[in-house]
Amino acid sequence: MGMRYSFAGNDLGGFSIETASGELRVADEAVMDFETTPSFSLTVEVSDGDLSSSATVTVDLNDVDENTLSVGTPQDDFLVYPNPVADKLSVELKAPLEHLSIYDVSGVLTKKYLRALDEYDVSDLSEGVYTIIIETEDARYVRRFIKK
Repeated sequence: MGMRYSFAGNDLGGFSIETASGELRVADEAVMDFETTPSFSLTVEVSDGDLSSSATVTVDLNDVDENTLSVGTPQDDFLVYPNPVADKLSVELKAPLEHLSIYDVSGVLTKKYLRALDEYDVSDLSEGVYTIIIETEDARYVRRFIKK
């Protein structure tokens, strides 16, 4: 018998676990709300049928502005397009970019860029809603985009 994974502490039903690999996944995005529950504590157990072990896994959410789904308007300091996006995401920014980070819905950093590019390849991202955080010398901008 191979390793089998399970977990406890999922009272809100926000997570699922792949029993064969132990991969923890978001099962219900609606539960991932920083203002309601900023942190989740899960006890993950692995067993081979004879022996077992467990560990506590803490999932901390990032506080993002949920009201920023729009891609911006020309008078904004930056634009993100197309939205939704399939492969290549474009960003127009008035100030020099210092960092560009992309987070998935559970707050996990999926991509980070330290320089401006003409287009950002998001083709390897799964479908869903992502948060893009752009940092310049003087400001930090947050928007959401949809990967289709």
